[in-house]
Amino acid sequence: MADDKKPMTEREAMQKVSALAARLRETKNKKSEENPAACIWEGRPAFWTPGEAWALIEGSWEPVNSSNVGMSARLVPAAVLAEVFPDTPPLPAGAFSTRGAA
Repeated sequence: MADDKKPMTEREAMQKVSALAARLRETKNKKSEENPAACIWEGRPAFWTPGEAWALIEGSWEPVNSSNVGMSARLVPAAVLAEVFPDTPPLPAGAFSTRGAA
């Protein structure tokens, strides 16, 4: 990987999200209306729908187990995900192609 940045730990990611608490309070207990849903999974940005999930791993979007993401990720508004992970590249063209791209 050309980028020398270490991946953010889950704790660091959650601390950043907590810093945006005022914005999260409005959406924290609501079901995500975004499809796919933006989330933080294992300290990484991710997008999830039942049956498909993608996570940013070492600078590249990779398909990951949607059940694992669905059970353990924290849903956040996409705008918050962009603030917490500002250098996140766009999802690949084929991601969520059966549901429409994110």
